[in-house]
Amino acid sequence: MSVSASLVPTLLTVAGTIALGSAAFFCFDGDLSPIQALYYSIVTVTTVGYGDYTPRDDVARAFTSLYALFGTVLLARALGAIADIPLARRRALQQQLVLEPSPQPSPQT
Repeated sequence: MSVSASLVPTLLTVAGTIALGSAAFFCFDGDLSPIQALYYSIVTVTTVGYGDYTPRDDVARAFTSLYALFGTVLLARALGAIADIPLARRRALQQQLVLEPSPQPSPQT
């Protein structure tokens, strides 16, 4: 499996989660700009939590709680998948070296 084949779905999933969070923050709070909603979505998912944004109503709080839990786990899994790429390549190379027959010495005449 190529690097891009394993990386693209992971990055799309992370981007989709951040887009969903941004859209939800934008809908829940009409005073936010799209850029601010994106910022709060990223701050929430990365567990930075500066505290400069707090949801106003119970529905927004419930969404933020679930989004923080889901998004944090998703981001951790994505980073793990990205970190696994060089390890998988090394593992495949080692398997190839073990499974490949070694060259036979040529008979000397």
